[in-house]
This record gives sequence, C-alpha cells and structure tokens, in this order.
Amino acid sequence: MKCVLFLLNTRGYGYEYGCECGGCGSCTACCEGSYNTGMPWANNSGLFNSCAFVVDMLNASGVPSRLIQINGGKEIEEQIKACNPTDVVIEALFVPPAELGKLINKYPNIHWFIRLHSEIPFLVQEGRAMQWIHDYLTFTSVTMAANTLRARNDLQVVVRGYFPHWDQPTLNHRVLFLPNYYPTPAPLGRIPSPFGILNVGCLGAIRTLKNQALQAIAAIALAATLSKRLRFHINATRIEGASGSILTNLRALFRNTVNAELVEHGWVTRGDFLDLCRRMDLGMQVSFSETFNIISADFATNNVPLLVSPEVTWTDPRIQAVATSAGDMVVKGQIALRAVSIIEKNRAGLLQYNNRSRATWLEVFGEMSSLWTAEPKSFKARPAITSLRTHM
Repeated sequence: MKCVLFLLNTRGYGYEYGCECGGCGSCTACCEGSYNTGMPWANNSGLFNSCAFVVDMLNASGVPSRLIQINGGKEIEEQIKACNPTDVVIEALFVPPAELGKLINKYPNIHWFIRLHSEIPFLVQEGRAMQWIHDYLTFTSVTMAANTLRARNDLQVVVRGYFPHWDQPTLNHRVLFLPNYYPTPAPLGRIPSPFGILNVGCLGAIRTLKNQALQAIAAIALAATLSKRLRFHINATRIEGASGSILTNLRALFRNTVNAELVEHGWVTRGDFLDLCRRMDLGMQVSFSETFNIISADFATNNVPLLVSPEVTWTDPRIQAVATSAGDMVVKGQIALRAVSIIEKNRAGLLQYNNRSRATWLEVFGEMSSLWTAEPKSFKARPAITSLRTHM
C-alpha cells in the first residue's frame, strides 16, 4: 500500500521569500540560515495551502499521506526514517540534484516526484530551474510533475529536447500532471459594504505577473461607473522578485486619485483571510500567469463575485477579462457584479475541477474507495483546513 510523504521547504524559493536575486543560490540572501523562518506566510502561503489540501484529500481517499515542512534538503533523510514512505513528493525546486542523488542511492525503492507549481513564465524566475529539471531526470526513479496540463506539455517539450531517445510512453511516465485540489465547504455569509463603497480585493503576494497595477486602474474606472468610492485591498507585506516598484506606484496612484483609496493588509492566518474575502464586493485576480489561483477559489467558495483572466480556467468565461485591457476588466467586472448565476457557475466549475483532480491523483497513487471519509483518521496536513473557523 502506498504511503506518500510530501516535503515543503520552510524557506522556499529565493524569490518566493523576498530574495531580490530571484533565488540564484549563491548570494548572501540565498545562503543557508539567511531566511527568516518566522515570516508570517511560512504556514499560510499559497504553496503550503496547495500542498496541504492535496494531502488531506489523499488521506480522505484512503491513501496515507503526510506533509512536513523542512529547513532544507538536509532534513529529508530523517523524515524518511520517521515515515518510511513508498513515495516522496518534493514540492517545488529546493533540493539540489546532487543531494537528491545521494538519497536515491541510499533509498532505491522510493519513487521521487518533483512537483512544480508554476507555468514556464514564472518558473524561469528561478535561475536554476531548467538545469535542475535536466539533472533530476538523469535518475530513473525521479518523475517531474506539473500542476496544469499546459505546463506538463511545455515541460515535455523541454524534456524531449534533453532526452530525444525517450518514446512517448516514457515521457508520459517521467513528466506527469498532478493538479491542485481545493476543499469546498459551505459558504459563509457575505458581509455587505457600507452604502456608496465598492470594496475590491486584489489580494496575494505582489509580483509582476499578478498584474496588480492595471487591475487597480480598472477598479478605479469600475467604481466611477457605479458612482461609488473605491477601497482597493492588497497584501502589502509580501513583495516577490524585485517587485517593490509595483507597491510604490500603487501608493502613488491612490494618493493622487480622488474618491479612491488603497487599503494595505498584512499577511494573516487563513481563517482571518477568508473573513477578509467575505467583506469584498468583488475579487480581482486578472493575472498574466496562473496554474490554479487559490485566492480566486477563496472568493468563489464564499459566493463573492469574481473577475479573473483566462488563466483561471475553472471559472465562468463571462468574467475572464483580457489581462492587458483595463477596459475589458471594467466591462467584465460589471457583468460579474450583476449576474448571480455566475457565482453559482464559479462554484460548480471548482467542484468539477476537484473531481477531475482527485481522479488524476488516485490514478498515480491508487484508491481504496471503501476508505473514503471526510474526516480521515490518518495524518492530516493541518486540522484547520477541514474545520474552517466560524465567524459570528
């Protein structure tokens, strides 16, 4: 029977935790011990949530799984000894191939998966990505996995170039699709805005491909068409990949714009974040690149109108705006605010995504359907995921 160990680096990528070099691996900011492990998003990041949701789903499906955060690859062996897994899923690129090779030689019966959470435009901000992907796949017990079909297909093109002698079945075995999963609890009650106010949440880490600045401009125009004062909400304490200028420009934009204000939030716990989502009139995630977008799912599960780009594929196409057009965002935003049916379609799309995702994971790791339960007795990634806080 399978026993799956998921490993996530507490320190994360260099660019994920604010290193301006993009995670080069050689500068001071990338050296061992330089990251602040007390960062508030260490246990609440999108990457952590993404991994934890999958682990809970596998446990509920009868596949014993556990997610453990570690401080670098050197701690992997002690976790293997503690869990005795049949499979190890390393979430994102943080274990040097040479270091992984030593573990493979020591534990030849383990199947290793390196799971990527980014499309190529974001992945290449990690300066080691393309080299490490090649080096990982020189080990026969390693499989690369992407969390979208598009990213999987792009990676297969890359790997076919690296190993042209591989046939398609081999390529399919070595480069897999392992998507996200998102629990969909019953929605909590919306918290209405005061009269004359439009609360728009463009939440998440600040980075270039998130497109916050153009979304802010679109939100200003949308509020004007509704004759409302805009309150544009962002997370201002997590800036990634030399994106500090985005926050500087957002502050200047709203400082000089009449009838609009920028509301800056810190990084908060998941329960508090969901409470914040419920206070929005519109959630905006019109990104240039996404593989899933958990924040969109947070809005959708709480019945908050949503505006996204076509990158968030599980949503209603009527609210998928062109990421380079503020005008299209305004038009689609008006539709999102008016059409109640879209809220229902977004939730239905998310449920369909989950059904397909669960089937995909169980094709790889097996299923014992008789053990399906909403409250698994085996390991949980964290109880807070399956018992969200109730806000009175």
